[in-house]
Amino acid sequence: MKLSEIRKQIDGIDDAIISLLAKRAGMVREAATCKKSTETVRDPARVERVIQKVRAKAGEAGLDPDMAEEIYRTVIDCFIRKELAQFGEKVSHTSPKRTDKHIIRKVNDNDREAVIAVFNHYVENSLAAYPDRRVDAGFFDTLKDIVYGDSFYAVEAEGRVIGFSFLKRHHRYAAFDRTAELGYFLLPEYVKKGLGTELLQTLTLDAKSKGIDTLLANIVAVNERSIEFHTDKGFRECGRFLRIGKKFGKDMDIAWMQKFI
Repeated sequence: MKLSEIRKQIDGIDDAIISLLAKRAGMVREAATCKKSTETVRDPARVERVIQKVRAKAGEAGLDPDMAEEIYRTVIDCFIRKELAQFGEKVSHTSPKRTDKHIIRKVNDNDREAVIAVFNHYVENSLAAYPDRRVDAGFFDTLKDIVYGDSFYAVEAEGRVIGFSFLKRHHRYAAFDRTAELGYFLLPEYVKKGLGTELLQTLTLDAKSKGIDTLLANIVAVNERSIEFHTDKGFRECGRFLRIGKKFGKDMDIAWMQKFI
């Protein structure tokens, strides 16, 4: 078969894919009208069920399951972002008191600079981020490497990324697969607006979908607000390491908090 003929067939397949994506988009819009919260929009457990089915179907069809999963996670992420945006518009019409439109979505490579900017704010102004000097753009790749699967989320508000959150493995050995550490950073002007609670809910649902039943948070002990927040959400302090770090000339104690989910 000539290259021109192969390309013609590929073009035909692309046309069919676009038509099917358009049909899927219509179904997603219809499904959005049945949902009442952002949690039901994101629904990580449903996402994982779809991915497992895709991997199985890919294997049967002779397609690399890893490739199929990568493609489908991108597709699903795009649809979720669109659905969340539509959901946000619906909420704003039905709840006039709400003015802080925001969405929580999976991080992508375009978020690199914004995520680093948020993190560097805490590097320079707080003990909450442990580095003692600004991190460069490469730190974004470090974060992607340590997260548990794809459990890496960005928070958008007012047209920009204003925070991020993630789950990461507590230990590289499979014996600890039931446990994950969580972390989140929000620009100060967006703290105490309920976003921390939404991020924790998102990470908790994500963790459950991955078979995780234990969440850990390590918090610099002087951050009483964070300790109180986690206590209110059902975490319990399970230990402290004393004077194991030093930043800004201050000794750092680290509190570990735990929650079974």
